Amino acid sequence: MEPLLGLEVTDQADRQLGVSEVIRTTQALDDYADFIPLCLEWLENELK
Repeated sequence: MEPLLGLEVTDQADRQLGVSEVIRTTQALDDYADFIPLCLEWLENELK
């Protein structure tokens, strides 16, 4: 998050790298959140 906020950034390329990393991370978290209901369904079926 520091590069996104401009902390410890030496130039615009560092800031863009920080932005890209944050976007990629939030997309991964969103994908994981979408996967949780499927995991719960699998577990429920295993317990039956």
